[in-house]
Amino acid sequence: MDTTGTPTARNHRALLGTGAVAALLLLAAVAAGCDAEPAGSTGPAANLPDAGWSQELFESSIDSLDHLEDFNGPEMLAQAMQGLNQSLAGSAQTDNWQPDPMVFSLPLVYRALPAVKNLGATQFDVLGALDLQEAFWLRDASRAARGDRADDLSRAKSLFDWTVRNIQLTPEAVAADGYDLLHSPRQLLLLGRGNAIERAWLFILLARQQGLDVVMLGIPDDVRATGYRPWLPALLSSGQLYLFDTRLGLPIPTADGQSVATLEQVSADDSLLRALDVEGLPYPVKAEDLQQLVVLIEGSPAYLSRRARMVELRLTGERKVVLTVPASTLADRLKTLKQVKEVRLWDIPYQYLADQSLPEYREESARELAPYQIDRLPRELRPAGAALQQGRVMQIRGHYAQEEDSQAASANAMFQIARAPDVDAAQARLSPEQLTVLEHTRQDASYWLGLVAFERQRYAAAVEHLKKRTLEASPTGPWSAGARYNLARCYEQLGRLPEAIELYEADQSPQRHGNLLRARQLKGAQPAEETSAAEKPAEENSPEEKPSDEKPPAEPAAEEKRAEDPSS
Repeated sequence: MDTTGTPTARNHRALLGTGAVAALLLLAAVAAGCDAEPAGSTGPAANLPDAGWSQELFESSIDSLDHLEDFNGPEMLAQAMQGLNQSLAGSAQTDNWQPDPMVFSLPLVYRALPAVKNLGATQFDVLGALDLQEAFWLRDASRAARGDRADDLSRAKSLFDWTVRNIQLTPEAVAADGYDLLHSPRQLLLLGRGNAIERAWLFILLARQQGLDVVMLGIPDDVRATGYRPWLPALLSSGQLYLFDTRLGLPIPTADGQSVATLEQVSADDSLLRALDVEGLPYPVKAEDLQQLVVLIEGSPAYLSRRARMVELRLTGERKVVLTVPASTLADRLKTLKQVKEVRLWDIPYQYLADQSLPEYREESARELAPYQIDRLPRELRPAGAALQQGRVMQIRGHYAQEEDSQAASANAMFQIARAPDVDAAQARLSPEQLTVLEHTRQDASYWLGLVAFERQRYAAAVEHLKKRTLEASPTGPWSAGARYNLARCYEQLGRLPEAIELYEADQSPQRHGNLLRARQLKGAQPAEETSAAEKPAEENSPEEKPSDEKPPAEPAAEEKRAEDPSS
């Protein structure tokens, strides 16, 4: 039996893929800008593999792509891609695939992109294989984030909240020549920070993995080249569009504050939007702006290709992943809504692909990923760097902590290794640049340990990581905004509302507007609705969590037993 995808096997490989994550990201950027020839279709029928061997090869290749980060990334990518293409040979002969008609409405500059020209190919290139890996990450992240929610709106709220907590909001950076610098969902997940548009993109794709239709809304604006200014993502459910604002980090609330407002409600009642005004920060949209909107469907090439559909149809059970979007069918449903003027494919994914060929983008990608280029680090720092990358992917995929009787590694264990590497800086004679990388690794690991603790509802431990090890250790560090926000969220869970309000009101980050609204909501909360700290479990009231009873795996996560002890 093939055990390459099991937790135990992954544990023993956990540090083997040194630098694989960063290498794959850089490879994705290069592949996106290459004008490759369309991949081949199928060979002669006589050369096709028999059905049994084909399925075995397909499953093995999918498992490898599902865990690329555990191996030497580029080498395993090439091997898995070759196996996948061999297993798919001939299976498209009767699929009756046709490109979605909405593709033909794209601007010519986007239709000329290699990824668009190759939509009908039945074989995967590098970019297509990496798109599969991204979809696996999105699938696992959405499963962990949705909780046990059943209805569409509740699941969307959970996925949105996860996005806001895990992706620290950044300003919408604009380069000197006026175009936005974009990150893909894959980059967002790994880096943990992005602007409101990028947050929306990630939220849409997380929702897709849970069978939810989330679209982007744009307000008509003739001054802009696109003809609209982006507003926010919205969930289409039961003929209504429910509104989630990624700039505020909040859903748009109904009048009673108990649910998520719909487009129909806010377009008819401006008071719902005016309730979002705070002193000095008026909400930049009025009801009169919302009578005829542009609705944008995330229909990136990865979700419109023939080969993605071929793979999606063959994946079932725990392997099941959403790889396609019925863009035209979704557009037909949206066009029936009163406030919808036009429905089109969202240009952002295409802009991202087009910009990958620009030197400015490649230079920026290389700069951002420099701390993750493990092969450039001195030998003493490589285990910590590899552990940080592995921990981040495990966190994304919901492998937060070691389960009972498991030998698998976890995000907790890996971040502990990365946070406290066994390195004597003086003895190792690290350069100032290398010391900076070491500090960067510690800051990332400390902050992400706080997020892991929050996901596990270990709020006291999360406070320790976010307050002491992140904010106090580095008040102006890269995670100060996210740490303050998530620390306030912990205080809310612990019933320490005055402390949460103080943090929200003192915030000066790009999410300040939304955080001030959140503080105002807490101030208006009735005492009976507040959760007192005394009602919380003992482990959440204690200043520190007790050390874990978890049995540590043999390697590489020997420090798992310390992972939940903030004092270690």
